[in-house]
This record gives sequence, C-alpha cells and structure tokens, in this order.
Amino acid sequence: LQIKYHLLALKGEEPEYEYELQPAGRIYHTKLRPFRDSKGDIVGVIGIAFDITEIKRAETAIHESVDTYRTLIEFNPELVALVVDGKLAYVNEALRRVIGYEPTEMIGRSPVEFVIPEDRQRAGERIRAVMAGDTPKPSEYRTIRKDGALRTIEVLAQRISYRGKPALV
Repeated sequence: LQIKYHLLALKGEEPEYEYELQPAGRIYHTKLRPFRDSKGDIVGVIGIAFDITEIKRAETAIHESVDTYRTLIEFNPELVALVVDGKLAYVNEALRRVIGYEPTEMIGRSPVEFVIPEDRQRAGERIRAVMAGDTPKPSEYRTIRKDGALRTIEVLAQRISYRGKPALV
C-alpha cells in the first residue's frame, strides 16, 4: 500500500489519501492516525479505508454528462439562453451570432433589453407568465442587434430549476 502515508502517521501527521486496489479496480479513501500508548508516544498507525468506487463512478458520469450537455448547448444552432432572477446567466454561440453581442456584454442584463421597445412589455409579460407556471408557447420578438439592425427571433421559454432557483431556458 502507500507506505509514505504510514510513515507520515508515524511522525504524528494524520494523512488521508485515495488509491485504487488492483485487479478489482476498487477505489478507497483512507484516513491514517498515529496510535499512541498511555504515555502519548507513537507506537503504531491506525487507519480506516472507505470504498468510494461508486461515488467516483457517479462523479465521472456527472462530469461526462455535464460535458456532453455543455457541448450540445454551446454548438446547438438554436438560440439558447438561461435567465435567472430576470437576468441572462448564460447565452450560447448561436445567440451571440444572431444578436451580435459578446456573452460578457449580455450576461447580467435582462433579455428584454435586447428586444425593441414596442415588444418589451409583451416580452416581459411572457417571461412573468412562464415563471408563474404558464404553458410554454412560441412567441416572436424583434430584437436589436449590437450594430442596430433588427432581427426577428422565435422564443420558446421553459421554466426550470437552476441551482435551487426558478429560471428560464
């Protein structure tokens, strides 16, 4: 096993480490502590190992899933945005191309700001309705690109939970 950690425990430290036990492929998280006699002198090492194989597999699956969905959203030709607390929290590349603003120029702003003034009230009402649980339905809005050009887009917003908060995607 990991002798260096046992030697650290013999010197009074309390190391923790992970290792994979072959050939079974099980992963363990181990905690070592110095074992002391009645005088307080270190006379050995005591430890406990937890089998964390399933946790590690779940973490790997989550990371792969996140990476997959991030790629699907980022390279999706459809416009995708995440609205949290009424502000844009994420925009994909397709939205950047259509609106003409960099993501850093959009994040933190209301999506309604990018809609022409004549459509803003309707857009705001639709956002509030979907956040209140109304059935999602496609809506068209005219947007103002960074270069001033107008562009009509279709929006189909869905309420979701994002980090424990209601949001729109």
